[in-house]
Amino acid sequence: MPKKKKSAAKKLTAKKLLNDINDPAEWEEKILSYEPANEGDEKDLLLAKLIKEREDGVLSRLENQIGGMEFELKKLDLRGEVFKKLLQNSSKANQEEWKYNFSEDYYSDIRHRLAEIKGDIAYEKAWIEQAKKMIKNKKYLNLPSDFFASHHYDYEDVDSCGPAGDPCRDPDRENDITVDDIPF
Repeated sequence: MPKKKKSAAKKLTAKKLLNDINDPAEWEEKILSYEPANEGDEKDLLLAKLIKEREDGVLSRLENQIGGMEFELKKLDLRGEVFKKLLQNSSKANQEEWKYNFSEDYYSDIRHRLAEIKGDIAYEKAWIEQAKKMIKNKKYLNLPSDFFASHHYDYEDVDSCGPAGDPCRDPDRENDITVDDIPF
């Protein structure tokens, strides 16, 4: 049984935030413990970064969109109820004049987009799970959530399209996909 307690304590330590470490030597030791030792570790660490970006960026944004759309649908349900009651209690002239003031099409559009986003979320979750299975060195699955705030790659902030005048920046090609259009 003591072994289980040690492994549980070890898991808690692995999840400890780097920002919670006050001792500079302990912080540096923790950072260095995640430094890649070989090409496989480098691949695993980069894959962990991609997973983190998808979890915190794309997946989080999509889940927030769902929340916003579900709230909008609740409001539309109430607006629809009020609209129906209003028409029921209105004169024939007002009913005729007001019958197009509420659009079921807008409600349908939101429902359709909501279904699309749920499909996108299913894809993102499947992508993340597959990526996690591909990480061979399991220490990269338990990185502190703030690890990448202090670990950076050369050139990661460089725009891959290059300088102005590069073909992917050509104003005549404004409909082409740019790096900013890619959702991950």
